[in-house]
Amino acid sequence: MPSVQLLDFVDTLDQKIDGMHSVMVLRHGSVIAEGWWAPYSVEHNHVLYSLSKSFTSTAIGFAVAEGKVDISILGWKLRLGRSG
Repeated sequence: MPSVQLLDFVDTLDQKIDGMHSVMVLRHGSVIAEGWWAPYSVEHNHVLYSLSKSFTSTAIGFAVAEGKVDISILGWKLRLGRSG
């Protein structure tokens, strides 16, 4: 990935999103760029609250859609539409 594209991406983030803390870009499983907006740094702890659950449920959803995981063994029943 050309460094010009990464710089354009970071510039766009900086212009369009208020309150950016950091960015990390991965390609083929490796970190190719990372950086922080002042006053934040790599040492600054971020409270994520439920973000980890969101990432996990999204990953499980992709795995189910791709046929890599079968959740039917869990006995869950998905209800669509209105209840009651």
